[in-house]
Amino acid sequence: VAHDCRGDAGALYHQFGVTLNNVFDTQAAHAVLQQQETGKPVYKVKNISLNTLCRSYNAPVNPRKDQMKNVYRRDQRFWARRPLSEDMIVYAAYDVVALVPTVYDAMKRQLDPALIPLFEELCREQVEALIQPEEVKQKKKQRKIETEVAELKNKLATKARAIVLSNREIRLLRYLELSDEEREKLEGSYKVAKKLERLQSKKERDESPDKNGDDEDENSEDEDDDERDGVEEGEYPSLSSIGSGGSGGSGGGLLSPRCDGDNDGYGGSPSLTTSMNMVEQVLSNGAMDRLEKIDRLEAILAAATQISGSSSPVATTANSPPAQCCCHCHGYSQGVTISPQTSPPHSLNNVPSMSAFTSKTDAQCQTLSTGDIVITKVFFPDTSDNAKDKK
Repeated sequence: VAHDCRGDAGALYHQFGVTLNNVFDTQAAHAVLQQQETGKPVYKVKNISLNTLCRSYNAPVNPRKDQMKNVYRRDQRFWARRPLSEDMIVYAAYDVVALVPTVYDAMKRQLDPALIPLFEELCREQVEALIQPEEVKQKKKQRKIETEVAELKNKLATKARAIVLSNREIRLLRYLELSDEEREKLEGSYKVAKKLERLQSKKERDESPDKNGDDEDENSEDEDDDERDGVEEGEYPSLSSIGSGGSGGSGGGLLSPRCDGDNDGYGGSPSLTTSMNMVEQVLSNGAMDRLEKIDRLEAILAAATQISGSSSPVATTANSPPAQCCCHCHGYSQGVTISPQTSPPHSLNNVPSMSAFTSKTDAQCQTLSTGDIVITKVFFPDTSDNAKDKK
């Protein structure tokens, strides 16, 4: 019997090769009892401290808990010291004396026999958490998906005319076989309708005998990425597909990650003119639903702002050629006007010193950035020269 045995089980295994067996973990029992009483799935139940657990079952609480916490904060090698002091032994004994029989008997009595298999599985995962972490992670992920799919099935079984799904529930649709009635309930939303269309086309490709390996790889990548919402050719992207950086969609479509950035049309980064033309096309389309128009307009604006933000000069790599300065301030050097056509371009690493300019002023600059809006304030120190200028 232990409360949250992950650390103890990991230490025994890695230091002595001992694997715990037949463990009753009160942390796991608490999660199962919460699911049993409130219906909350175990992955949503928060861990509980030993003192809180003891208070819940009227068991004796460790009186030196807070004192030892302060000692451990000051000396993190406290429990590595040998031999154990009397205070350490008393503290460790208090941590287990409350578990048996008070807490153990009460929790075991309350557990529903139907949930015993789940409890035993959770106890095994507690033991293996620091021994086989990846396997435990996959088991927990699979259990979470199964629970969410079951909840989604119950939601679809309701008699409501239209059902609103969250983004997570929309991604879970790929695990379900939907009836025609369920499809009718969901297709009222443009986002859900697009997801159902993609799932149907994927199913048809899977059943096609002449599919190639590339399609299989692309489909598997698309399934594994929960955040990807592929973009089909010639269509406006959904909000979740912008900037995904994946290979979603059929490739080469509008604002698709696969399109060439050098193209002037829809293939490259959209200019302001291109974005405005796209907005006008959406607004002038009388056959399009109002909600669909809103979705597409949001996607266009998100694409324009996100892609323009990605062209920051910070992204320049060390191997790239020096960036060229495109300002016109270098056209005035030593009072002589230099034609921008005849003057050599200045690189950022070869900018003339401030002494080369006739007008010189010491200034302090503060830039406040809020989203895509940048406000620059210029401050001039109050010197005697500046005071004269102000007068």
